[in-house]
Amino acid sequence: MELGFTLMHAAQGRGIATEALRALVQALFRFPQVRCVVAETDERNRASIRVLERLGMTLVERREAVFKNEPCVELRYRLAR
Repeated sequence: MELGFTLMHAAQGRGIATEALRALVQALFRFPQVRCVVAETDERNRASIRVLERLGMTLVERREAVFKNEPCVELRYRLAR
């Protein structure tokens, strides 16, 4: 399963994303066919990186990419069952 999340600026910094994603991951892992959860973020998005790391996700890949015609580095995180 791949996670994706966006939180409006006014709601950021309150732990809402962490709490919601933690509940989602727990629910996903109730299905035996879900062996891992992955997520990607731009390395400049420190807030998203902190959320993923709070969930216990591990950085497994770093790659150069282009997003909206701008070069960036994408980080791929993974959490196994």
